[in-house]
Amino acid sequence: MKRIILTGETGSGKTYKAINEYNNNKKFIYLAPCRQLVYESFIEYSEKNDILNTGETKIGGNGSMFAVYESFNLNNDYTEFDSIIIDEAHFINDVDRGNHLWNIINKYNNHDIYLVTATDSLDRRSFKNFEHIHLKAFFKTPKKVEIDVNQFYDNIFEHNMFSIHFCRSIDDCYDMAEWYNDNGINAEAICSATPPAERLRIQYEFKRGKIQVVCSTNILAQGVNFPAENILLPADGWNTDELIHQKLGRLGRYSLCKREEVYYATEEFIPKKISKKRPSKVKEKDNTGIYVDYLEDGIYENGGHKIVVENGIIIENTFPAHEIISNINYINPDNYTDIRYVKNFINFIHGFVSHKYNEIILNIKENIKYHEESIRNLIIELRNERRDKGVIGS
Repeated sequence: MKRIILTGETGSGKTYKAINEYNNNKKFIYLAPCRQLVYESFIEYSEKNDILNTGETKIGGNGSMFAVYESFNLNNDYTEFDSIIIDEAHFINDVDRGNHLWNIINKYNNHDIYLVTATDSLDRRSFKNFEHIHLKAFFKTPKKVEIDVNQFYDNIFEHNMFSIHFCRSIDDCYDMAEWYNDNGINAEAICSATPPAERLRIQYEFKRGKIQVVCSTNILAQGVNFPAENILLPADGWNTDELIHQKLGRLGRYSLCKREEVYYATEEFIPKKISKKRPSKVKEKDNTGIYVDYLEDGIYENGGHKIVVENGIIIENTFPAHEIISNINYINPDNYTDIRYVKNFINFIHGFVSHKYNEIILNIKENIKYHEESIRNLIIELRNERRDKGVIGS
């Protein structure tokens, strides 16, 4: 079995090589940490019958699979696939998701495994049986120049540079986008509260030069090809050295930026050293002890899930904590923020609750379906557009 760590500079073609050369005519699973990167990779590299699975939407088929880390089920054998590609593989060092990736690497010994990253923080003592291949960029990388915050804004208003304004919070994203638009700059906000199809629309309109500034949380930090010429990094407690490295990777990407220099402003010191620590086992969040007034006491089982309720409190269940709704009446079916995680849970409890909750559950399911279909249709449209131009396979 092949074991390869594939590193390289921005624009060196790591993902292309992993998919189109190492796995040519093979059936693979491509995994990435964020949906935007999975959507883009699916649009750029998938064949007609390939599979997409991000939790937000699915596209079925019998070919290769493109999925977020969490959609990879360790209980499946995946014997129909030849290899596993883990993009942004430095997430192995992440305290929240690293153990899942380690389990994939250790369990699936009958698959070729490719670890792809531009942030080479992998401790080689843990990868002694992996070959290391480093790729060089095929083009001259623009020089990254540090500037002050005032110059960042001048680059937008005086020099019309395409910019990413990384923000501290969801509220900051929307506030800053509104401020830019009020001052004559075409800007959009993109974050976890943005509906899926809207996020993808913004992503591709920015790449095409139709939007000048995107105000974003860390949702755009990992691997997505954004044509940024100018970036602002906020001062916050989430900017680890690896995350900053990834954010700066949005600058000056091949075919999307023609400048010899690109710019970044930061409100804090950027560490130079990349951490190489392997994460310790993280304790799962407790998803019991939640009061639910919509389920009577009893044991509920369906589709592999189980909930046990005593005195109105969940004492045992198989759902992640973030999927459980404590009070259905507080859910706004029209607000994507409220419904984005609860699809599996809503489908499970629908058959067990009284009729007085039926209308709100049906509204939630209807809106979940709407968002799924919207993002699916846009993905297929963008992929077909690339295929019509002869960029990808048919």
